[in-house]
Amino acid sequence: MECSGGCLYWLAWLNGPTLMSVAHEAGLSTAMVFGKQKFNYLILPNSVDEISGADIHDDEVKDRAVEIIQRSLPMFCLFTSQTPTG
Repeated sequence: MECSGGCLYWLAWLNGPTLMSVAHEAGLSTAMVFGKQKFNYLILPNSVDEISGADIHDDEVKDRAVEIIQRSLPMFCLFTSQTPTG
């Protein structure tokens, strides 16, 4: 999944490793699930193996997160309802 719009602008804020990049460098598989595509800027290159980041509702975020949890992957999850301002 590629960044769109202002992702390059937001990458300026990420000036160090993230939890996902450190876990990936340690040889772990990683995953991110979020309900708004705009959060793709949080993904550093080659740091996340499985991405589910589209404009989806909380129920679908939850379902995808549960699937990942059952496979014991380190995961970042963000529900759409927790970011009400856009």
